[in-house]
Amino acid sequence: MKRELETVTLLRIDCVDLDRLVLAMDICQQEFEFAEDKYFV
Repeated sequence: MKRELETVTLLRIDCVDLDRLVLAMDICQQEFEFAEDKYFV
């Protein structure tokens, strides 16, 4: 069961390697449910 982080936004920033960005997001979301998910490329 994922822990809900109702006041936390998952913020992803990467301008070099989009695959690395997606992998990091997947790892974070395996254990946690974030209030929002935003990314900048």
